[in-house]
Order: sequence, then C-alpha cells, then structure tokens
Amino acid sequence: MGVRAGWRKHRRLYPVLAAVVVVIALAGAGTGVWLRERATPAQASGNRLVTVSRGTVEQTVSASGTLAPAQEADLSFAVSGTVTAVSAKVGQKVRKGQSLARVDPGSLTLAVRSAKADLVAAEQQLSDAKDADSSDAAVASAKAQVASAKSGLAQARANRENATLSSTITGTVASVGIAVGDQVGSGSTGSSGNGSGADPTGSNSTSSTDSAEQIVVISPDRFVVNATVTATDVPKLDSGMQARITADGSDNQLYGTVASVGIVASSDSSGSSSFPVTIDVTGKQTGLYSGTSVTASIVVKKTTNVLTVPTAALHTSDGHTVVYQMKNGKQVSTAVVVGTSYGTSTQIKSGLKAGDQVVIENIGGFGTGQSSQGSGDRDRNFPAGGFPAGGFGGSGGGFPAGGFSGSGGGFTGGGSGGGR
Repeated sequence: MGVRAGWRKHRRLYPVLAAVVVVIALAGAGTGVWLRERATPAQASGNRLVTVSRGTVEQTVSASGTLAPAQEADLSFAVSGTVTAVSAKVGQKVRKGQSLARVDPGSLTLAVRSAKADLVAAEQQLSDAKDADSSDAAVASAKAQVASAKSGLAQARANRENATLSSTITGTVASVGIAVGDQVGSGSTGSSGNGSGADPTGSNSTSSTDSAEQIVVISPDRFVVNATVTATDVPKLDSGMQARITADGSDNQLYGTVASVGIVASSDSSGSSSFPVTIDVTGKQTGLYSGTSVTASIVVKKTTNVLTVPTAALHTSDGHTVVYQMKNGKQVSTAVVVGTSYGTSTQIKSGLKAGDQVVIENIGGFGTGQSSQGSGDRDRNFPAGGFPAGGFGGSGGGFPAGGFSGSGGGFTGGGSGGGR
C-alpha cells in the first residue's frame, strides 16, 4: 500500500511536470517567435541599415607612382676646365640667372684673344685679295675665312661666358655633384619639365666629372606625379581627366589633372606590362618631397542623379539579385535590377526607391546573420539553423536529444511512445 500510494502520488505529479515542460517549451517557442517578428537585423546580429539615395557616382582608375618636381633644371658646364668656385648648396633657394659655380676662365680668355687675332688675319687676307684683283674664287675663299673667324670668336666669347654655371630656373638646389678642384668636361645645360626627379643627397665629387647633372635645381612647391597603369586601364584614360592623389605619410588629399598618357609599355620582372601616366598636381604645395610614393584615383566617368546601394547589400537568390529590405520592422527579400557597379556602390535601376532601407550584414557578427530555419529563408535574421544546433542542447530538434534524459519519447526515457 505504501508503494502504491507513493506511485499514485508521483503519478499525480506527472501531469504537473508535463505542464511545466510544455510551458517551458512554449516560452522558448514564444521567445523565438518574438525574435523572428520583432527584432531588426541590427538588433539581432549587429547588422546595419543603409538608406537608399540618389547622388553622383564616379568610375575611377587607380594609378601608383611617385612625386616629382614639375620643373627641373639639370645643369652642367658646357666647357672644360678646373672648378674654382661652387656657391650652390643643397636646399638653397636660387633665382633664375644666379651664379652657382665657376671654372678657371684663364684658358677661355686666351681662346678669345686667339679668335680675335684669327679674325683680324682673315679680314686682312680678304682685303689683300681684293686689292690684288685676285680671282673671284680667291676672293670668295677669303670671305669664307672671315666668316669662319667671326664664328670662332663668337664661340670663344660664349665659352668664356659659360665659365660661370647659372641656374636656368627659379627654384631650390636639389643636388650638387661638383667641388672646387674638379676637372669638368664639355657637356650641355638645359631645363626640363618632365619631372624625372633628382638625387637629393647633395654629395660632392672631388674627381673629374662629365656628368650632365652637376647641379640640379627643382621647383620647390609645384609637383607632378609620374605614375603607371595597367594595359586594361590605358584605353579609359585621356588628358585633362581629374585625379585625387594621396601621398604616403600625409592625410591631406591632393588634386590634379592628367597631363599625358604613354602608349609605350614597360615590363617588370614578372613580365607584367604597365604604361606611364603623368599627372599635374594642382596648385602650390608645401611639406611634400620629390620621390614620395603616391596613389592616384583618376575619374574616368561621372554620372549624376543615380540611385545606388552599397554593393555589400546585394545578394543572389535563385539566380536573381536581391537586397534585404526593412519593411514595417521586418527584413524581407526584394528583387532588384542593377546597373553599373562603382566599386563600393552599385546602381539600382528598379526594385527600390530613394528613402528605402536595406540591410548590410555584419559577416563577423552573431552567427551568420541568415535564416532562423537554416533552409535559405533570408527574411529573418538569426544564427544559421536557428538556435544552437539541434535546439538548446542536443543534436536533434527541440530540447536535448531524445527528450530530457532518455533516448526515446517521453520524459524519463526508455519508452518508445511513452507518456510515462
């Protein structure tokens, strides 16, 4: 009787326990329904909402390169001689026509005197030929000698002037490659604006030099970008296109205009081809240095009044492009027709209007930010497969695998169809 009474007592408790379990189950289910219907994607998984809008979009081509002076004068002596003075110093500001170095003019002065004597002799020879009523051929030869002597004198005088090396532009000395006592040979002086750059070390030489860049002067505050682009991008570029430029180590954005686009490729060690592009940096700049690495974004096309969404908001479902749109607090899949992609944004031709809100999923957030059923239904935003695999604790559906403790149905296990 005691056992039967105890059995009956516990038996009366089973409906109560079952009711408690049902309440727990319903509470869990109720919680799931509330999350499915009420929670926004941002609340559920850290996703964010973006408002669809119209605006101006750009297609760009990326280029990388280095800053170079917009104007550069590569100076060298046009005469031979011994360097007797060097006044130029790296970093010095100089004006056009300012003397930077000199060679010994002694031999050049002698050459002028000799040229003058040659001219006097030639003129005397011509006079004698005319007085002697020489043949036309003799007179013509004497005239040619005079002309040659005049040319020699002019060259000798120019050489004497070239004993002084002067700057051909106003700018800053970038390098000095000669020193007092050096023997220099004949070369050439010139000014270029191709932005080829200069060695800013300012090292001095104490030996003979025939360098075409014995002193380099550059424009101090105007620059160009010597960049390269791929073969694919070359056809898209043209002179006059606008560019945004970022220099390494600087937070300031620069602007520029494409000056030229090369059509002869160069290859790197891997065999990849690239084409030269020169960009004029707009305006005077301070705090920039020749040789600094830069990246440039060249605008090849600009379109206004375009409806766009972030490219990250686009997904593919059953072969269609969709976005996950927020409507009445719920996330729903909306098919869209897309147009041109502009990198981080994409044109929407139909399916959305300005002011609509779409979801951008946080891939690194809670779960995968996908279906609560794990079946491909993306109108909700829960961890993949709902809650942890198989429910709360087990590998099957509902509660822990096989119920609370047994492997079969019921509560205390063992029975295959038991309610006991």
